[in-house]
Amino acid sequence: HPDFTVSLWVNGPVQSDRRVFCEGSLTNNNPMFSIGTHNSEADGTVDIYIRNDTGGTVGDHRHSLGTAFDGTWHHIAYVQRQVGPGLYRAQLYVDGLPDPVEITPVRPLTAMVTAVGMVRRAAASAWFTGLIDEVALWNRALTPEEIQILQQTPITNPPSRVLPLVISRFRTDLPAVVRGGTTTLRWEVSRDVSQVEITPLGDVTAQTVAGVGSRTLTVTEPMTLVLTIRRGLDTLSATTQVAVVDGVAPNWVVLDTFDQYAEGPLAPQGYWSDATGNSGRVITTNGHRALRTPSANSVGFLLLRDLSIQPGQARTLFFRVIAGEPNATGITNVVGITDKSMRGYGDAFFNIGPVVYFTAFTNDLLGIQTNSWYIGARNGWFGNNASPPPDFAPEPLQPGVVYNVWINITNADENVGMFDTFSVYIQKEGDTERTLLFQDYLTDRDPYYVDPVLGGLGPVMDKLIVLGNSASFSAVFDDFYLSTGGWNATVPKAYLFAPTEPAVLSVRKVGAQIELQWNRGVLQHAPAVTGPWTDVPGNPASPFRVTPSETMRFYRTRQ
Repeated sequence: HPDFTVSLWVNGPVQSDRRVFCEGSLTNNNPMFSIGTHNSEADGTVDIYIRNDTGGTVGDHRHSLGTAFDGTWHHIAYVQRQVGPGLYRAQLYVDGLPDPVEITPVRPLTAMVTAVGMVRRAAASAWFTGLIDEVALWNRALTPEEIQILQQTPITNPPSRVLPLVISRFRTDLPAVVRGGTTTLRWEVSRDVSQVEITPLGDVTAQTVAGVGSRTLTVTEPMTLVLTIRRGLDTLSATTQVAVVDGVAPNWVVLDTFDQYAEGPLAPQGYWSDATGNSGRVITTNGHRALRTPSANSVGFLLLRDLSIQPGQARTLFFRVIAGEPNATGITNVVGITDKSMRGYGDAFFNIGPVVYFTAFTNDLLGIQTNSWYIGARNGWFGNNASPPPDFAPEPLQPGVVYNVWINITNADENVGMFDTFSVYIQKEGDTERTLLFQDYLTDRDPYYVDPVLGGLGPVMDKLIVLGNSASFSAVFDDFYLSTGGWNATVPKAYLFAPTEPAVLSVRKVGAQIELQWNRGVLQHAPAVTGPWTDVPGNPASPFRVTPSETMRFYRTRQ
């Protein structure tokens, strides 16, 4: 809304960069509207921070003159109105009085989630310590007289308004399970519905509280589920599916094989969270769907939910990796399990947990001048959000070769010991023996460090993460599995090299543009047939149209 008002009461001490009200996006960390505490904990003033869809701000953090965070109750109101085409004005009130702070709203700001007492984007952060009451929003700019009423009188008669029926979520935790295994089906719908029905489960109205419900499913055959909600004469439906995976060795559960997805961006498939809006891309390699990271700020994670590693538990994470382009250098993918909420790739380097680093560099120390990909791991932590650099295995990964990777993880039980440990094994696909690369390493999760925004160490490892720092180069990842109890040294399921259809790239003229279509791979372009070849910005999906501006331009695809 161009005109709106946010009103709330707060009671909390001075604290660093915590938010009492925030709107943002679950698929892009850029857009944000937030009201919170001073970002540097300098005093108890109100901090207004507004960022548009591209990350742009005007004036960055804006601080009030009035104090609202001193351990007693204070009223905060933010009023915004449109005063002309593309022009907005905002006024902050503290305890009913207009504050002189100058606020410059920015647009466009595409929010999809509202949070009270924290920031809620792809992951949560900036949790407020204190009390919050009577949070209210209006889709108009309240007058100063109305703000005075809010400051002096509690809201006793909130208006009622019938909103359209909405299904916010209807999906299982995982897209596929081992035949005979279980997964949890979750749904979120309008809280005022009169009936909730799921075919073939039946009526689940009694299992739906305030519009939220769940059901554990035992899946022996592929399932198609249809959710129907009703309110009076209005109805709304949604459909979801869960697949089964056969031939899996005992004591493994499937996290993701990507075989149920279409090629293209990962987040819209509905299971993975994307902190930056372009963190994962599903591709086809060796006849399999697989995952690569497509941007310099790729932060994708899968919530483990019921499969999270609890304190004192030991689990094995298994996955497959294919090294990226052999001419890459300075590129790193990070893969593993963590408790950490991350805003960007930079949060991945310290205090993250049992992860491995796939890095491309020139091994000058050994006199090798050609680039290669190596696998590394950190051992321990220094403190104050600092860790030692990764140790790297001496042998590089061969380009185009499929490797199996096992990470044996033990999540620390603070009643016994506070330090997590992990070991890493690797095996070239087709070999019979595993190679131990890193044994009994301490993770870099520092139990004593508390990040001012992300918080401290969490007891539960609840996220599978895949990160990357390049738009041009990435390793390829596939077949993520988690052991059901203890460590597991077996291969969950054999890797089959399916016959691969030839890559096809076609070009045609569409009006004043050129349209390119291709059946697999990543589109690259160059000014000459001899190069230099680079990925087309944004990693577009087929078909891709471009308006010619040169006498010649060459295109190809790479795997």
